[in-house]
Amino acid sequence: MDKLAALQTFLNGFLPAYEENSIYSLKNPPAFPYLTYEGIDSSFDEGLCSMSFSTWYREASWVNSVQMAKRISKAIPSTGLMLHCDDGGVLIYKGTSPFAHRMGDDSDDLIKRTVFSLDIRFYTVS
Repeated sequence: MDKLAALQTFLNGFLPAYEENSIYSLKNPPAFPYLTYEGIDSSFDEGLCSMSFSTWYREASWVNSVQMAKRISKAIPSTGLMLHCDDGGVLIYKGTSPFAHRMGDDSDDLIKRTVFSLDIRFYTVS
């Protein structure tokens, strides 16, 4: 599994995950709830990188979105979480404050979006 597949697999452990730029090419939009993420790529030489991802729910209450945010937060220890890949590893940390924040959507007041920030260090050569 390459480093980008390792990130995708981690995120898919919470909700179906889609790279945010590829979601527009889908024949049908994904069913709620789902997750979108920034497709980033780097290597050890480039140092710490930032990445964001969002969970998307369409419902009247924030309850499920908040519960998912707690689940994601618990999955990433303060010391970071190492994801193993063919070329080495990907170490993810909770990003700078805030780690997660809520957003709405002007087009649909039932959409509950939570945006998360990660700091990532790729332990790979390329």
